[in-house]
Amino acid sequence: MFRARSNIKAPPGVIPKIIAEVNIRKRWESQLYDMEAFDETKDLSYCKTHYVYRSPMGVAHREFLLVQKCWNDFPEPGMWTLYNKTI
Repeated sequence: MFRARSNIKAPPGVIPKIIAEVNIRKRWESQLYDMEAFDETKDLSYCKTHYVYRSPMGVAHREFLLVQKCWNDFPEPGMWTLYNKTI
């Protein structure tokens, strides 16, 4: 399991949108070759995402299918928790 923790100086309501919304994510993630989200909820608390990342010449692009869940105010008020799992 990989765990990451970060402090980002941005309004809490913006972070889920930047990470989960496909059209925004494609603008800032340079190694992302293709991305498609499906089964997503309107509040972006759950979605499945298919990612394809660029690889060097001679190596096939890397593909991932993830389920993503997020919780506001968890584990404490004012915090936001994101959970990704490869499926």
